[in-house]
Amino acid sequence: CDQGKAGSGKCVCDTGYVGAACQLKCPECTIGQGSCNDQGVCVCLAGFASALCNVECPGSFRSPCGQYNSTLATYELHGTCNDGAQGDGTCTCFRGWRGADCNARCEGLLSDGTPCNGNGQCVQNSPLCVCTQDPILGYWANGPAGACATCVSGW
Repeated sequence: CDQGKAGSGKCVCDTGYVGAACQLKCPECTIGQGSCNDQGVCVCLAGFASALCNVECPGSFRSPCGQYNSTLATYELHGTCNDGAQGDGTCTCFRGWRGADCNARCEGLLSDGTPCNGNGQCVQNSPLCVCTQDPILGYWANGPAGACATCVSGW
């Protein structure tokens, strides 16, 4: 610790230790993906998750839960990543997108972004829409007309 007349009385910790008295050992945060804070906990960069920041969200480093658009030369986000030390690195897709990395369009998108022709739900980890099956809203099916665009016979 910095002692004496000119000293501050504060400890200067060795690498890998933090705290007022250097009493906390930092975990081995993944280099370049997170760093240890003054509480001895890894703080992950955006797009990385877990206690050691060693789980990368699907997509790319600059666009977790999204993709690079080479036509526009931009990174597009299609969802949010459950990142950070408490996160598990999974994506939650925005409306109209699906897949583990949210880079697949839902089928049957209407002009307002509603998926499945407005007659079903786009499920994140399924290539097919789950069509509405309701006595008031109708019984819909995937078919030649598109995602949830076929009214089941008799309804």
